[in-house]
Amino acid sequence: MKAIIKEKPGKGFVIKDIPEPQIKNPRDVKLQMIYSGICGTDFHINEWDEWSAENIKTPHINGHEGLGKIVAVGNAVTKTKVGDIVSFETHIYDNVCRICKMGGYRVCRNMDILGVSVAGVWREYAIMPENIIFKLDGQVPYKYCAILEPFGNAYHTQSVSDIEGKNVLVMGDGPIGIFAALIAKTRHPKHLFITGINDFRANVIKKCGLNFINPMKVDLKKKLMELTNNEGIDVILEFSGSTIALKSAVDIINELGDINILSIYPKQEISLRINDLTFKNVRIQTILGRKIWSTWNGAYELLKSKKVPWEYIEKIISHQMPFTDFAKGIELIRAKKTLKVQLTFPEK
Repeated sequence: MKAIIKEKPGKGFVIKDIPEPQIKNPRDVKLQMIYSGICGTDFHINEWDEWSAENIKTPHINGHEGLGKIVAVGNAVTKTKVGDIVSFETHIYDNVCRICKMGGYRVCRNMDILGVSVAGVWREYAIMPENIIFKLDGQVPYKYCAILEPFGNAYHTQSVSDIEGKNVLVMGDGPIGIFAALIAKTRHPKHLFITGINDFRANVIKKCGLNFINPMKVDLKKKLMELTNNEGIDVILEFSGSTIALKSAVDIINELGDINILSIYPKQEISLRINDLTFKNVRIQTILGRKIWSTWNGAYELLKSKKVPWEYIEKIISHQMPFTDFAKGIELIRAKKTLKVQLTFPEK
């Protein structure tokens, strides 16, 4: 089979023919891949930045989001069968450690991460444990189901705050930030804004009916006070990964406000004025991944309801191409002329 391989340290990937994987663990399933996506983590691994050099062992197969068809199952698999169309969780949990027993599967103490610490899904066939499989019922186009992993990140991040009647700011104009704004909009905020600095993305955001602000062109705090009739912002959802944005969030947030952070920041320490947060009684919440499985169920039901219109999902999946053309997708991301790049795999 063909696979996208990070053959050695350094920039780039190559397409190679490698042996088709076979099931060895009786609780595993084998997927024929249909869709996968290129996300920020994949781009960082392509560029071989400091994080990648520390965390990725080559040769390596990337890819941690997507959708496939089950073509084989181990003899201890009980909840799925050959022919099922499924998506999958990124976090491979052991289900036996103390944290898993407390329901914190996404932060399992012995966790592996698909496409990071173990081989991912940028290949025609992939093996994974049944306990990370999310079975689909065909009520949502599979193209859209393939983004359930990043869509779930957005769902989780906004779900931990009360949003109805509140003034909400989403920081970050990437796919997850836009998903979060669209999801938050279904919960009836009083005002909702999303920030970003990319013109291509700003155009898509506006077509999705969202209020876009470029903080490089205005005094963000002043503008938000103006747009909210001096009420300010009650909930901030931070997806940008910018230390400048995080410091701005601390300055902007209202008394009794929430700052929910999905982002990963550069390694250097970030200096925040904690007293400013304390005296406003602000709640800061860090978010990792998706709650297994409540986030998945909630996010999928939201897609089925079309409360987040499918036409907007279509706009966010801005480019689709054969997985063998992945380098074109990488270049689009580097040029900042895309949102979600979706890779397709050949039918067998």
